[in-house]
Amino acid sequence: MKRIAFLVAVGFGAVALGGDVFGPPVKVDGAGDEAMALCLEGNVLYAGCGQRLVVYDVKEPLKPRKLGSISGFGAVRQVASQKGMAYVATRESGFWVV
Repeated sequence: MKRIAFLVAVGFGAVALGGDVFGPPVKVDGAGDEAMALCLEGNVLYAGCGQRLVVYDVKEPLKPRKLGSISGFGAVRQVASQKGMAYVATRESGFWVV
């Protein structure tokens, strides 16, 4: 029987409990500490980080490669994607399609 693991934020780190289900957490460099929204489409990860949308190639999940970023949205709260388009909902400046 598989055990369920929980990811617990502790200060500035994370602790994975139940390691037989998940491997150790890996912090992604370059995204900052404000990742509020994530959306995965195939091998592309869209991350809402503060006032930026950062895009990664996660074909190799433990070695994500930053593809680019765009800023000026206001605080990104939700991200959805379909067919290479990202739909970004922000706190201050509404809805964006990129």
